[in-house]
Amino acid sequence: MRDSTILGSVTSLTLALVVSVAPSGRAVETTTQVLWRDPGPLGTKDLYWGPGNADEAPRPPFAFVKEDHLLAVVEKRVILDRRLGGP
Repeated sequence: MRDSTILGSVTSLTLALVVSVAPSGRAVETTTQVLWRDPGPLGTKDLYWGPGNADEAPRPPFAFVKEDHLLAVVEKRVILDRRLGGP
């Protein structure tokens, strides 16, 4: 009984490997996944405004549009400023 279970497992594993390696006979392209890229020297980066600048910062007055609660875990508020058509 145990030998047939092992043989069945080995057969299933072999079949799964054969099917996953060459499902269509084509070469499979591989890509390298990147988790982090070096941003370069920090002396050249604006650590206060980041990728934006002072001209893109929100400007008062602000207008509250709506508030969404997604599963009561993540709160989302939509607010307009003077640049985006607020008051």
